[in-house]
Amino acid sequence: MKYIKKGERNSIDRIIEEGLKQLKRYGESKGLQGRKDLKQALLIFIGKDEYRVIEVE
Repeated sequence: MKYIKKGERNSIDRIIEEGLKQLKRYGESKGLQGRKDLKQALLIFIGKDEYRVIEVE
């Protein structure tokens, strides 16, 4: 989950890339490795009234 200010919207691509890398690291950790019941999604809150959800396959 990431929170950004509306003024940081122009850097959203970089934030998405960082978030997806972080999710990949979490998924590869010893406790989660090989789990078939795990779903991953990146939530990005933009200010107080906007959000994006990116599901990871």
